[in-house]
Amino acid sequence: TSSVEISQSTGIPQHFLVAARGIGLTLSPAFFGKGIGRVVWSGESQSGFATACLLRMICELMVPRASSIPTYYACYFGIGVSMALLDLCA
Repeated sequence: TSSVEISQSTGIPQHFLVAARGIGLTLSPAFFGKGIGRVVWSGESQSGFATACLLRMICELMVPRASSIPTYYACYFGIGVSMALLDLCA
């Protein structure tokens, strides 16, 4: 399911979905940076990477099943957060 299909079926403008993902991608290093730094420097980046993969998988599985607009925003925000975590942990 693409964001274009979701936008057409729900009436949510596509740029709002992309913005929700972008906000998660931008703000998560500020919120989780200290914890991620601890995980990486302790040599446990595999657990952080696995957690980010799990978060992304859950969000991507929820998108086709979501029925409300706030759920779509939360899913796309979660995908953005997981993208940032994957970038920082890898």
